Amino acid sequence: MQMQSSERFCEACGAGNPSQAGTCWHCHKPLSSPNASPLSPPDALLLAGRYRLHRPLGQGGMGTVYLALDQDQNGLPVALKQIHKGGLSAQQRADLELSLQREADLLRELHHPNIPRLHAYWSEPDYSYLVLEYIAGETLEQYLQRRSGKPLPLRQVLTWGLQLCDVLAYLHRQEPPIIYRDLKPSNIMLRQQDGRLFLIDFGIARRFRPGQARDTTALGSLGFAAPEQYGKAQTTPRSDLYSLGALLHSLLSGLDPSEQPLRFAPLRQLNPKVPEALERLIATLVALDPQERPASVGEVRRQLMALLQRPGPSQPESTAPVAGAIAPVVPPPTLKRRRLLRLGLGAAVVAAVGSVPLGRLFWSWLPPGQGDSAPLAVLLLDAIQALAWSPDGSRIAAGQWPREDAGVAFIWSASLNETLLTYNGQHGGVLSVAWSPNGNWIASGSSDHSVHIWDASSGSLFTAYQGHRDSVPAVAWSPDGHLIASGSFDRTVQIWEALSGQSQLTYSMPQGRVYSLAWSSDGSRIASGSLEGAVLVWKAATGQTLWSCPITLVNPVLSWSPDGSRLAIGGDNGQVLLWDSATATLLRSYKGHNGPVYCVAWAPNGRWIASGGADNLQIWDAQTGRRLRSYPHESEGVRALAWSPDSQRIVMAGTQIVKLWQVGL
Repeated sequence: MQMQSSERFCEACGAGNPSQAGTCWHCHKPLSSPNASPLSPPDALLLAGRYRLHRPLGQGGMGTVYLALDQDQNGLPVALKQIHKGGLSAQQRADLELSLQREADLLRELHHPNIPRLHAYWSEPDYSYLVLEYIAGETLEQYLQRRSGKPLPLRQVLTWGLQLCDVLAYLHRQEPPIIYRDLKPSNIMLRQQDGRLFLIDFGIARRFRPGQARDTTALGSLGFAAPEQYGKAQTTPRSDLYSLGALLHSLLSGLDPSEQPLRFAPLRQLNPKVPEALERLIATLVALDPQERPASVGEVRRQLMALLQRPGPSQPESTAPVAGAIAPVVPPPTLKRRRLLRLGLGAAVVAAVGSVPLGRLFWSWLPPGQGDSAPLAVLLLDAIQALAWSPDGSRIAAGQWPREDAGVAFIWSASLNETLLTYNGQHGGVLSVAWSPNGNWIASGSSDHSVHIWDASSGSLFTAYQGHRDSVPAVAWSPDGHLIASGSFDRTVQIWEALSGQSQLTYSMPQGRVYSLAWSSDGSRIASGSLEGAVLVWKAATGQTLWSCPITLVNPVLSWSPDGSRLAIGGDNGQVLLWDSATATLLRSYKGHNGPVYCVAWAPNGRWIASGGADNLQIWDAQTGRRLRSYPHESEGVRALAWSPDSQRIVMAGTQIVKLWQVGL
């Protein structure tokens, strides 16, 4: 029976694309009709009755790797490794087949996001074959060659280091531990779609044998192999740590360690941007004595994570206009206009190619005290689904889904006068956005079922989480910045490690499709709401439900008070309910809206609550429930809002407009 695929695979490069795509995201060539056969020409060679060779991917001394199409899996692209045995003696053939069988047996047992899956292995008189998961991308060696020996950016190296730590830790946890022994750029694939790394060659990997004096066969790659791999002692997990250190040193210095094996120049002399702590860590990793290296890869990972989580420099707020291709529009008479700006592309467009509707901006300077009568800025832009203000107050992130096309995420300056970054790396609409607590990263949830973690300064993708089976309209960071909670229409909230994508906990909501969630400021609790009206509060560490809201609110929206003592819940009945989060007691019901409430946010100062509904945007006193401000009506309501960290400004989005207001309280 053939499996039907939800993806369309490109005949030119084999990359998987959404079923509705017309052009390949990877090579940008047109995709064939969905009804057309995805297979190669009829005369192409068919192996094992199912694998049709499509084109060669690479060639080595003993064989060729092909892109092949698995006809039993509806043309699924696979990497087929054909190993030539011609010219070998009988003993050499036997040794080769034994090595390949060991590699295949090892890969069958391994299941990790950074290890390609083994599909098949078989041997014939002249050839042996390994069929593996196809990775659309390039090796790190090819990537580095294109950079001509230039050092890589620090964050990129740290993030890759974390991925490698994760996969090495997985190997070292096996019983007995698996020693990879060959960590080097040519054995690491970089998947272009999401930046994930894969270990692709387990030919000399071995299991650790307690009590054995040295490896049976001394194998390794010059410069990257630990000293003990040259036959002096048995390799251990610390041997892989040496290779990791050599690789990190090479990525940050631009130097090839094979040119001076076992000798590493002080890293900061070669690259002053490297922190001293990282220089010290790498120096211990490449220590000649294994006992002087870190005790485990977990220890290395903790240090890399600490370096990555360090607050980065905030971006200065720019007031210079960016050129755009769309003519400005005349603002309404109520705006006190001083000058007119156009909003265009700012720092970068990343991860995909295509035109993006950028919208139009008019910007007004207002005398002090008049910010509550007219907006500071107005941006004409369709279908903004989510807004989030950066922790340092300098930037605003937004998610867009224009419905007829894939959505994007924007980062604007805090005054809305410049687009600093446009991220269009997801295939669907961007339904949710959230800043990491240190302001370095954005998490964006999409209708394509993914959550992406990307650099807020460069737009570089670090993690693409694919654990959900439906749209992801809600994402939240843990207060310490280590974890992400993502809520999906698949009826789950999933908690996972932000920069590795490793799942920590799945909380099921059989009551309905998860629509909203919020993480308490102390990190202990998560509130999640479903489209069908259920709201539950539960322990973030265990998934234990603490209490549920007894009032059904369809499409509920949630916001914790800054101190975590109260929870605000808005919904279709036009009310915002304030609950004591410890006792599950209803404290107040705000009834200022005429129609459903679409969004709610507690001011960072803890004194005020903003709620947007089908009628307008309102700010009210959290203690008394008295309405303090009411902002003009929007034709289809206020769909998203966010406070500035100082509680002095608020940004809101309707279906076709974004406005920035001075609160003036």
